[in-house]
Amino acid sequence: TLFIFQIGNYLSFKLKNKILTTYKSLNFLFGIFFIGSVVVLINFFLPAGSYLTYLILFIILVLSYKSITPKKYILKIILVNLIVYPICLKMTFAYDAGLYHLGYMNTLRTEKIIFGLANIQGYGFSSFQEYLGSIVFTPNFIFHKFIIGSFLSFLCLFLDDLRKTKLNFDKIFFYSVLFSIPLLSRYFMIWTTLTDTATGILLVIQFYFALKIFFLSNIKQEVNLENIQIFIILTFLCVAFKGSAVLAAILFFIIIG
Repeated sequence: TLFIFQIGNYLSFKLKNKILTTYKSLNFLFGIFFIGSVVVLINFFLPAGSYLTYLILFIILVLSYKSITPKKYILKIILVNLIVYPICLKMTFAYDAGLYHLGYMNTLRTEKIIFGLANIQGYGFSSFQEYLGSIVFTPNFIFHKFIIGSFLSFLCLFLDDLRKTKLNFDKIFFYSVLFSIPLLSRYFMIWTTLTDTATGILLVIQFYFALKIFFLSNIKQEVNLENIQIFIILTFLCVAFKGSAVLAAILFFIIIG
């Protein structure tokens, strides 16, 4: 999780997005977007599990020294992880993991993309989570649990960011999410490594920014490009993690339009 945040810090530092000074948890999104995109690009030429993948990610980590995550926030991430990750150890695979998810990850890990109509469905059905899973593939699959764990940690950190701001909008959204989580069992099934959990979290945060952009543009009559930048990344991640989250793209066109 710290690795994802540090890589995210680097990308947001380059983009000079000031919103992330208040909502530091959002660096996680930039990290997931950056790491996943690198793995996807490499897989066009080499297996995702090649040494070059790890070398490039390590080089990016070294280059990110200019935007080091503050020590206090690192301690907060560690504290949240100490609470969340023991829960992850109890996770099991859903029934469809053995049918195709693990197979896709193993193929991404060992093979580059082979172009041709016979293989096009393999590329189309692979999700961002499978690309991330392909580079942490181990015999006991323990790191796949921690991918979901990192998203749960991100949700906790984002809610904490909302709690600390003075905006009434953030307070309302904070309590709305907090009280609605028990009702969202379809997307918050923390006992399995399904992509639904990560996608559900992304959809919640995307909805937050959709509302925020809507109110800023219609009530305050201002357009905040930094909010839109995060909204675009969130929309991409929603669809990339689960194809059925294409509704996020519809929301995107409604808000941008």
